[in-house]
Amino acid sequence: METVELPVHLDDPKYFLVFTIEDAMLFIGAMGLGVLLHALGYLMLIGFGVSYLSSRFRGAVPEGRLQHILYWHGVPIGSGHSLINPYARRFIG
Repeated sequence: METVELPVHLDDPKYFLVFTIEDAMLFIGAMGLGVLLHALGYLMLIGFGVSYLSSRFRGAVPEGRLQHILYWHGVPIGSGHSLINPYARRFIG
């Protein structure tokens, strides 16, 4: 088993046991949905697969790529100065 680097800076990814928090939340979310739909085994496998694919995707593309894709398709993710109103014609200041 490979060693896990502990987060030192605020920008470092957060860990839950040995998984990054994003991977763990995908798996736990799929598992919770599986409990509700009485399909725990199937959705645990799907959650594991989606978690694996997202970790591979996250390592292959620049940071924020998925957020950029969702933003341009009309899905608002997060808030802050980096996400501006796309319908604003003029920016003052």
